[in-house]
Amino acid sequence: MKRVFLPVGLGLLLCAVQVNLRAGPFPHPGAPYTTADLVTAKTRALSGQEPWAGAWRELFKEADEGLKRPVTPGPKVLEIPQRYVDPAGHLKAREKIDGDAWAAYVLALAAWLDDDHQRAAAYATKASAILDSWTATDDIGTYDPAHQSPHRESALTACTAGNGLIAAAELLYNNPNWPADKRRMFIAWTKRVYVPATDIRTITYDNNWDCWGIYAHLLACHLTDVRVGFEASEALLKKAIAEQIEDDGSMPKELARGAGKDWYTYYALTPLTLGACVLVSAARDPVLDPGS
Repeated sequence: MKRVFLPVGLGLLLCAVQVNLRAGPFPHPGAPYTTADLVTAKTRALSGQEPWAGAWRELFKEADEGLKRPVTPGPKVLEIPQRYVDPAGHLKAREKIDGDAWAAYVLALAAWLDDDHQRAAAYATKASAILDSWTATDDIGTYDPAHQSPHRESALTACTAGNGLIAAAELLYNNPNWPADKRRMFIAWTKRVYVPATDIRTITYDNNWDCWGIYAHLLACHLTDVRVGFEASEALLKKAIAEQIEDDGSMPKELARGAGKDWYTYYALTPLTLGACVLVSAARDPVLDPGS
């Protein structure tokens, strides 16, 4: 799947550098990558070092495609049919959030990295318009422990795909092409609408659902400067890594999922790895107790 956020291919563009800030608002951008990460990646890409140079070319190719994407209001309620009940309906229903989150992320990243001010402004303006369009959405998915919510699949999609919207907002946070009032509106929307979808982080399946919820919640708390929530999900991330990954690196609950076991292992490892990257970026210690 190309659009698992943040994508591993473009993730290679960046490398983690710790920031020694543990109190007050988080630095922005800062999750999952810091300003220092972005500068390092840019320097290596422009000097022709691989894999950064190849990822750089792919990024701007994708950003140019993103400029062509129509901007339409987000749905009032994001309704995603269950993947295994209605596969075709599932894919159709998630087209907007998949496409918008991907486009917003690559556009925002390109805007941050590009030294051509006119082109960077165009990237940022389009990315911000996509983010603004989602503030029209009142329900992006919910989860309740009794598993009675009809929007559980929507919540999972909000976490697996929609986290690209949150990452884009991090990158655009201080960009003059995203007006401050629009930024505040999006942050308020993140708190009111997006964060409830990340409640899947408390699910008891002990598989990729909670992994994606944890990662999405870390990103949302970083963007909105909610340190208490961030630290709660930090604890959940460390617990998930300790309980779901064996000493040999295998993930038994994902490996038990038949023919798709390799895909599901990758799918669960992706948010755990990115979550650890967020902790490093926020100067938190992602290293587990050696005895765990």
